Amino acid sequence: MCHVNDCSKIKAPLTKEQAVELLMEDLVPHESCVDSAIPGLDIDKFSALVSFSFNIGCNALKISTLAKEAKAGNYKAAAEEFDKWVCLLLIRPLIVSNL
Repeated sequence: MCHVNDCSKIKAPLTKEQAVELLMEDLVPHESCVDSAIPGLDIDKFSALVSFSFNIGCNALKISTLAKEAKAGNYKAAAEEFDKWVCLLLIRPLIVSNL
């Protein structure tokens, strides 16, 4: 959120409406990313990949095997790629802390 918005202008506590508005603003670039990288997805696949992009970043999504498989219409293979990212995201703090 702070990389998109100037956090000095955000005063806690946020109302639910303010939080939703900030999230919706933060999702816009990820929606555009998914639209351009993997056009023509149904709403469920699109929503899943927007969430994925939000968490790992647009560039990581674009170069991922998951995106490659989804773009080719191989949705089963694309879905299987999520597990690889879960494992990577779980061990990444261990890798970073050991550097």
